[in-house]
Amino acid sequence: MRFAILNREKLDSNIQLFEKLGWSRDDIASAVRKAPNILSLTPERVHKKLDFLMGVVGLQMAVIVYRPVLLLHSVERRLLPRYYLMKFLKNRGLMSSSLSFLTIASMGNDNLLDKLVHPHEMSVPGLAAAYASSCAGKHQWELLDDMTKGKRKRKC
Repeated sequence: MRFAILNREKLDSNIQLFEKLGWSRDDIASAVRKAPNILSLTPERVHKKLDFLMGVVGLQMAVIVYRPVLLLHSVERRLLPRYYLMKFLKNRGLMSSSLSFLTIASMGNDNLLDKLVHPHEMSVPGLAAAYASSCAGKHQWELLDDMTKGKRKRKC
């Protein structure tokens, strides 16, 4: 386990951080069993991830406590690209509304590509490239959005 690497001070500090966020000791214990590395995150990283998950995605803290692995994913390289992909597909009626962000965030990359990107490559040229560039930190969703809107207008 990674706890051997953390000193007692750092461990106590991170437990206090989660308590200040409203997590009970039981919540913390449950989350640490599922994702022990959350105790090695810096307060800045925890706050940044919570700001995104709660502020942008709209998740409740209880959901994050239940799925603490979300705090271990990169916002820039995993969570944000998947959120943009989900929004893009839902806005065009290309994705079932029953698929939640939690499901999409926890999918393996190959599974995500097979279920959400590859099936729409013909109807949305550039979708795979937009997703790949988004994972690399270069978000091109607005450009893709503009291109697909223009394409729809020309067909009318």
